[in-house]
Parts: sequence; C-alpha cells; structure tokens
Amino acid sequence: MASHSSQTTLSSASNATSAAKWDVFLSFHGKDTRYKFTSHLYSALDRHGLRTFKDDPELRCLHSGEVISDALLQAIQDSRSYVVVLSQNYASSHWCLDELAEIYKCHKIFSRWVIPVFYNIDPSVVRYQTGRFKEAFENHEIRFSMEKVKKWRLTLNGVANLSGQHVTECRYESDIIDEIVDEILLQIDTKTLNVAKYPVGLDTSVEHITTLLSSGTSGVIRFGIYGMGGVGKTTLAKALYNQLVREGSFKGSSFLANCREVSGTAKGLESLQQQLINDILRSKNTVRVDNVDSGIRLIGVNICSTKVLVVIDDLDHLEQFESLVGQFASGSVVIVTTRDEELLDKIDVEPIYRYRVNELDPDQSLALFNQHAFGKAKPNSSFLVLAKEIVSHAGGLPLALQVFGSSLYKRSEAGWKSFTEKLQRMPDNRIQQRLVNCLDALESDDPMLKNIFLDIACFLTGFEKKEALKMLETYYSDADYYIGILEKRCLLTIDDSNKLRMHDLLREMGREVSRNKSTNEPGKHSRLWALEDICDVLEKYKVVTIYSYQKMLSNEANGFL
Repeated sequence: MASHSSQTTLSSASNATSAAKWDVFLSFHGKDTRYKFTSHLYSALDRHGLRTFKDDPELRCLHSGEVISDALLQAIQDSRSYVVVLSQNYASSHWCLDELAEIYKCHKIFSRWVIPVFYNIDPSVVRYQTGRFKEAFENHEIRFSMEKVKKWRLTLNGVANLSGQHVTECRYESDIIDEIVDEILLQIDTKTLNVAKYPVGLDTSVEHITTLLSSGTSGVIRFGIYGMGGVGKTTLAKALYNQLVREGSFKGSSFLANCREVSGTAKGLESLQQQLINDILRSKNTVRVDNVDSGIRLIGVNICSTKVLVVIDDLDHLEQFESLVGQFASGSVVIVTTRDEELLDKIDVEPIYRYRVNELDPDQSLALFNQHAFGKAKPNSSFLVLAKEIVSHAGGLPLALQVFGSSLYKRSEAGWKSFTEKLQRMPDNRIQQRLVNCLDALESDDPMLKNIFLDIACFLTGFEKKEALKMLETYYSDADYYIGILEKRCLLTIDDSNKLRMHDLLREMGREVSRNKSTNEPGKHSRLWALEDICDVLEKYKVVTIYSYQKMLSNEANGFL
C-alpha cells in the first residue's frame, strides 16, 4: 500500500489507449478491517459485478520493504475509483500513506472518484492528524524526509475533505456498505453497449481513434465518424464508447442512439435531451424535459462544469446537435456519427478529428460473411466459390454481409445456388434490392416471418418488445418465436432498453416492399404508416367506407328482427 510517486509516471493511466482493469481499488489497514468491514464490503462489490482490487501483503513492498511494489502501483493506476477505509491505525503504515498519495494523485489529475470511509474515527482526526494519527506522524518524522511527511499530511487533509461515509456504533455497517455500493454503481457506468458479434477490423479503427483523442488539446474535442449507410459507423462508435468509458477519465457519459429516427418522432429531441442529462447525472430522480428550449437550459445548468463523453449516433441536422451539446468542461469528448460530411463542417469538427468508415476489403468481407453463414472464419471447401460470389454482391457493407450470411446459415448447397442466381439477375448495385433476397428466403421458410418483418419495419421500430408483442400476438400466435428468428437472421435487434431496432436500410427496404403494389396510390399499399398517406386514403375512400359500414349495420339490424 504505497506510492512510487515520481519514480513511475502516470502516463499509462492517462493514455486513452489503455483500459482500466479494475472498477474499484480498496485501500485499508489490514489489522483493523481486513477480516471485518473490508471483507464484507469486498463481497458486496463483487456480488454486484464490480471488478475490485483488494491488495495482498506480498504486493506491498519490494526487497527493502520501504517502497510500493510495481504490481500494486499498476493496480492503482488501472482502477477507475477508490474506496479508502481510514481506521485508527491507517496512518501508522507508511505503505498505506504512500498508497493513498498515489490514489489522491489519480483523483486530482484524472478526476477519478475517491470515497473515504471513516471507520470508527472522526474525520477531523484524519484532517488535522490528531490522536493516533498524531502519534503515527511523530514516528514518521524520525524515519522519513520532511518532504515525504508533508506530502502525506496534505494527502490526508485532501481526502478527509471529500464526501464520504462515517462508520460509528450508531449505524449498521450493512446499511453503509449498501450505500457505498449504490454510490459506486451510480458513479461508474458499468453497463457497456452491445457491439458486434464478430468485430472484424474493429480493433484497428478503435485504436487509431483513441490515439488521436489522447493527443488532443485540453479543450472540448468534437470528433466525427462518417460514411455511407450500413458501413458500420454505429458499431465503431459503440466500440469506441465502451473503450473510453472503461478508461474512467470522464465524470459522466451518454450514448444517444438513433438520433435521426428519434428526432423525427413527437417529443423526440426532448427525450434525447432528457436521456443525456439523466445519463450524466446518474440520478435516481430523473430530470424531465418539457420542451427543447428548457432542455438546452437544463443541459447548461447541470452539465456545463462536468467532463463528459457524449456520443450522438446518426446525426443528420444541425438543430439536433445544437439542442444536445452545450458548453461542456475541458477534456470532454463529443463524438457524432453521420452520413453527411458537410454536417461536420457546420458543427466545427476539425479535419484531424474526422474518421471515414470505408467498406471492408475482400478478405475482411469474406471473414465476416463466413462467421455469420458458418459460425467460423473459413467455410467448407464446397461452399467457397459460392461464398466469394455472394460476398462480391455485398459491396463491402457489414450490414449486407451479416444479413446475407445469417440468411444462408445451415441452408443446403441448392439453397445457396438459388440465392446467388437471384443476386446475379439484379442489374444494378442497389443494396436494398439485394437485401430483398433475404425477405424471399424468409417467405420460403414461413410466410408469417416476412409479414412480421414488414409489420415491424412499417410500424413497430422503437417500440418496447413487450408492447410490440401485445400488438403482434393479435394476429400471430407465435410472434415471440418469429422475433427470435429475425434476430438470428440479423434483420432485427433488441437494444439495451429492450426496444425493437432495425437498421434504416432494412426498415426502408421493408417499407419499399409494402409500397410495391402501387407506388402512387397509397390505398393499394399493403400497409400505411405515413400520416399524409393515411389521411389521403381516409379522405379518398371515406364514402365507400361509410357506405360499407352502414350496410354492415343494416345487416346486423336485420339479424335481430
């Protein structure tokens, strides 16, 4: 339990390419609390899935016993937060004091959380080094330099001034432990986003971007990820978000998914503003946003002084950005994904902070397709030629490769050949037309599958799964089963909020299929979802509808006569 202070630099801790290994580092005096309070606290943290470092005696010192070991120093630097159990004999250990000095340095430089726990000791004893702490420092002044002793005193004073917990005989330790765990869970965003099942080529891109971010200025960095639809911008943004959150250098983080889609709904922008504020504050009492202007004000009031990581996925209008991004604290990072590079000019993203996501190369494309089609990187030799042919029609788009591969999983060679022949007959390279092949495959398996896909594409994207099932089960007895199949075919995903999500290319393909009966006559579409089309049909056919309704009532009335 000690600090290497100036001997080992903290550059590795600040480097954006290194991820934190530990959620919590426990600092304590072994004899006082190891088998009591600290043991119970460690168990509680572990039960909640928090990766917690609790030191062993052999890690404390090197041969001389006077210097913290490199392993313990590294553990401190690799931790996202710290719980310091300050007991009566804590200050008597120079290892504890060295360790605390290193912890406090990480707190000051990288804004990492420190929770002091005053275990049967008054905070003033720690703050001013009185009582047992005074006795301990009288001994330290004999053994150690005045410079080191002064640093320890300043560290104790600083830690004692932080908000923490006071363990006394008047409070149940179990209640205090619960409060500590709750606070850490609020402080640390342990919930990572689901990325790609097979992240082909992703690590290289994440490493490149994190290197750019780590060498950035001291102000707020705006970073743009751009490229065509289906190329993998959101997947990259999720992987990047997970990496940066794990490093623990931000006081708050928020991933705002599907900005374009959500903003197009009633109160959509307000819901994004509300999510942003509540994600950053991590408050049990959620903030409510009534309108966009009040949301802008609340973001300014609640987040302006906080170092944050914000990702806005699928941005397509300047208004969205201006409604969500305020004057964040220095060191904050705002990442956007968009199809429109010109939009990056409008939101002042410097050229050095732009990353174009290109299509996968042939080898990467084949590897990703094989994983979805066969569950392994290399196909059976009899399918290799067909696999390469199908991959060539995907244009390097991960979305198409995933959908094609999943549609052909466990299919016969004859099924593969039929699928390939349909692709070859398509004259142009419109990816939507090629994705229709996967709908045909659904229909050949079970017509209900295609119908449920089209219903979700037209009406239910963004609905909670439970709510969507209530509606679907009115028409389909096995709706939950069919949704599971659509997930396996990569045609549908269930997000972290248990909502149905569909890539916009797939959604538009489904809507295009529903329009195919008649592009210009909404009344002949198989499904209506656009308000203007619904109004048009109701207006155009209301006479027929009223007549039919009156005739139905007349027939029913006659039945009762």
